[in-house]
Amino acid sequence: MANLITITLPVRPHLQKYAVTEFSSTLTFNDPLGIIVYILLTNASENEPDESMRQIYTSSLSIELEEFRLVRKYCSPNLDRQGVVHLDTVLDKLFKRDLFKYVAESHAAGVYREIAIEKFCEQYKIYENEISFEALKKAEYRFRNDKLNCKKAA
Repeated sequence: MANLITITLPVRPHLQKYAVTEFSSTLTFNDPLGIIVYILLTNASENEPDESMRQIYTSSLSIELEEFRLVRKYCSPNLDRQGVVHLDTVLDKLFKRDLFKYVAESHAAGVYREIAIEKFCEQYKIYENEISFEALKKAEYRFRNDKLNCKKAA
C-alpha cells in the first residue's frame, strides 16, 4: 500500500460535517473529490489563506493523500487562497444537491419541506450557529427553482 500523507484543508463548519460523513478520509485518484483536491494542490501558488479567510473557513477537513502523487507532481500539501475557495465551491454544490434531493424525496412522501431540512441537519449534526435555517431554506428553494427552470427550458 502507498504511503499516505495527512493534510488539513480549511472549510466552513457545515461543509466539514457534510464531507466527513459523505467521503472517506483517505482520498485517491479513484475518488472524484480526491481528483479535485489533487488538481487544486497541483495548481497551488504561494498565496496562503489570510486572516480574513480564516474567519470564514473556521473548520478543517483532515484527509490522507497518496504521498507519491504529491511528490511526483511537485505538489504543495497546502491549498492557496484560490484553492480554498474552489474546494469550498465544490463542497457547497454537493451539499446543496444532497439537501435538495433529501427535501424533494421527503416532500414527495408527504413531509413538509421545513421539517425535511431540519431532519437533513440532524443527519449531519449541523447546528444553527454553523449555518442558519433561513440560509438552508433559501438554498433549497433556489436549487429547486433552478432545476424547474432547466426542465422548462429543455
